[in-house]
Amino acid sequence: MLLLALIQQPLEARSEGKRKNASEPSSGQSATVVERFSGIVTHVSDGDTCDVEIAQGQTLRIRIYGIDAPELAQPYGKESLKYVKRRIHRQKVTVEKFYDDQYGRCVGRVLLNGTDLALELLQEGIVWHYVKYCDDPAYKKAEQQARQAQKGLWKRSTDGEEPIPPWEYRKTHPRRK
Repeated sequence: MLLLALIQQPLEARSEGKRKNASEPSSGQSATVVERFSGIVTHVSDGDTCDVEIAQGQTLRIRIYGIDAPELAQPYGKESLKYVKRRIHRQKVTVEKFYDDQYGRCVGRVLLNGTDLALELLQEGIVWHYVKYCDDPAYKKAEQQARQAQKGLWKRSTDGEEPIPPWEYRKTHPRRK
């Protein structure tokens, strides 16, 4: 019933702020699934955001829970986008929604054929575990293993410097409006 109401509600109305029953958890708190739905990925914006068509003409912007991808201007940003696009674009996914963020995006776990996409991206070294918003030990372990194996963005650079986490990069490179 809730999904039917969501599908019938225009995207603009859903994006006007957080829904009361789906608020963002505080730091360190586990998220709870408030609804589950399936749809086709119609667009991939970057390594942690995509659009999912849940009904003909009804599209939701999804922020993949628990991860943060390099910004497109950062090293490995475009590679992250390409990987995610290859993996899920035009594919049917299931979304387990946790909450709406401050930008009106649905934040949730994205499952492709039952596989947690965020966990896969962490295992492949495509993204960072976003510990500020997610304390899942499997995510922490996946990132640690990718770092040790020097996969994806964790490959040793020629200058020997560690990659800059996206949340740090955004502090020094604010978006232009």
